[in-house]
Amino acid sequence: MLPSRVLLPLGGDRDERALRLAGDVAAAFGVAVELFGAVTDPHEVAGHERYLTEAAARIQQHQHGVRVHQTVVVDPHGPEAVARHIDDTTLAVMATSARPYLHEGYLGSAAEHVIRSTHRPVLMTGPSVDPALGLAARRIIVPVDGSTRALEALPIAQTWSERLELPLWLFNVVEPKSCLGSMSTDASTRIVSQVRGLAAQVGAHWEVLHAKDPAKALASAAGAEALVIMSSHGRTGIRRLALGSVASDLTRQALCPVMAITST
Repeated sequence: MLPSRVLLPLGGDRDERALRLAGDVAAAFGVAVELFGAVTDPHEVAGHERYLTEAAARIQQHQHGVRVHQTVVVDPHGPEAVARHIDDTTLAVMATSARPYLHEGYLGSAAEHVIRSTHRPVLMTGPSVDPALGLAARRIIVPVDGSTRALEALPIAQTWSERLELPLWLFNVVEPKSCLGSMSTDASTRIVSQVRGLAAQVGAHWEVLHAKDPAKALASAAGAEALVIMSSHGRTGIRRLALGSVASDLTRQALCPVMAITST
C-alpha cells in the first residue's frame, strides 16, 4: 500500500503543476521522485534531460532532502510509455485537465490511460487546484455509496491516514429529500445508518451530503486542505451513476488533489 517511489511524467508546462505535490508526497513517505519523459525523436533526448534537470532543481528547492531521478525514453506513445514504467509500488502523480467534453468519465488522456491500463492508484491535481499548495491536506476523504467498488479505496485511504496522521472521513452524497418523494425518509435513514456503521468499523468520521450534483457537493465540502481518495467506478447516493463520471467531475472542480483507484 505504501509507495516505493513517486513517478511524475513531465512533458510541458501543464504537467509542472504537479511538481510540488510530487515532492511533498515523496517527502512524506521518504521515497524518491522519478521524473519521466517520453520523446519521439532520439535527438530530443538531451534537451528533455536538461528540462528534467531544471524541474528536479525546483522540487529540491522546496523539499531539500528529496531524491530526484530522471528517465527519458524514446517512445511516440507517451501515455503507454508511462504505464509501462509503473510497477505495483509506484505512485503516479499527474496534472490533468479532466476535460468533460470528450466523453463521460474522461480524466485527461494520459491520466485516463495510466489508470485504466495499470490498475494502480493515480494521484491527480486538477485545473482548479493551486499548484503552490502541494500536499496541504488536513484530512483524507473517501466518497462511499454502499457499493463494494467504492469501498476499494478504503485500504489505501486508511494507510495514508495512519502514515500522514490525518483524520479519515467518509462522505456520502444523496439527493435532497424534495427529489426523493415518498422514499425520502426511509432512504435517508438507511443511508445515514450505513455510513455511520461503516465509519465506526474503520474508525472514521462521517458526513452525508444532500445535493443533486455529487461532484460539486464533494468539491465544496472538501475544500483545498484535503485529499480525496476514491474508486473510479461505482454508484453514488440513491441514483445509479457512473462514478467514473463523478471522479472526472470532482477532479476538475476540486481545490484539492484526488486519487483515483480503478476497480479490478
